[in-house]
Amino acid sequence: MSEEKNSHLMENNLSELADASNLDNSIHTMKFIWASKCPTLSIFDAKTSQVENISLPTDQVLDKYGAKCLLPNGSLFYDNDPMTIIIYSEYHIKFLPFRPEQSSDACAVYNDRQIYLFGGTYNNSAKFNIADNIWSPLTALPLSLGSYTFGAAFRQCILLGSMCTNKILIMIP
Repeated sequence: MSEEKNSHLMENNLSELADASNLDNSIHTMKFIWASKCPTLSIFDAKTSQVENISLPTDQVLDKYGAKCLLPNGSLFYDNDPMTIIIYSEYHIKFLPFRPEQSSDACAVYNDRQIYLFGGTYNNSAKFNIADNIWSPLTALPLSLGSYTFGAAFRQCILLGSMCTNKILIMIP
């Protein structure tokens, strides 16, 4: 296959992926989430250029590397060892049960009423059933993704990657 044709196919696939992520993931809201070393999460809305700060009722130090993802109902999932929560608003926060395994530098991906948590420096993974309020361990990833782990739901798959590897893992839930 010619290099030009490969380039065109890759452009189409990346365009499809961007379109899907705009529909399936937090990127579609154009909101970006981060934590500082105090119990505050900040959400930047790129459409309005507004920042919403949510103070959490905890003395837990938040970690900017904590796993987080927006859920379809506008709430926010946040995991920071040992605290895992869903934030509905600054005044409505649900503390979730402890995970089956530790995670570090993990990423969170919402897919089909489940929140998937994939360890970064550890190769473990788990899913949280929102309706049943239950964590279930999943098969270990074939490799440790290291720091700066990211994931996205795309069609019927979850794509995982990291700045520490040139590999993309594909998980079929």
